[in-house]
Amino acid sequence: MFPALKLGPRPNRAALFALGLLAALPPFAHAQKKQLPEGPGKVTTQRICSGCHAAEIVIGKQLDRDGWEQLVSSMVDKGATGTDDEFNQIIDYLATNFPKPQTGDKNGQK
Repeated sequence: MFPALKLGPRPNRAALFALGLLAALPPFAHAQKKQLPEGPGKVTTQRICSGCHAAEIVIGKQLDRDGWEQLVSSMVDKGATGTDDEFNQIIDYLATNFPKPQTGDKNGQK
């Protein structure tokens, strides 16, 4: 008849639990995705910047207004399109929501 199948060792319950946990992580990670804060200029920032990259790429960056102006200017040089008014809205939004911490202050608060 059929030869006996030789199966390897059975996976233990801890390994199966770990595998199940790993399978559940992607939906959880997606639910925890950071989003841009609400405020004037958010929609413009998302619309203009997402033409090349996720607008959320700025999360975690902290620049002063000049730094944001230079960064936005470099994006224009690389092909970002919009009006002067739209780029000023973006700079205002970024400078307000992602400011450079004050010198000597870890939290950026006075």
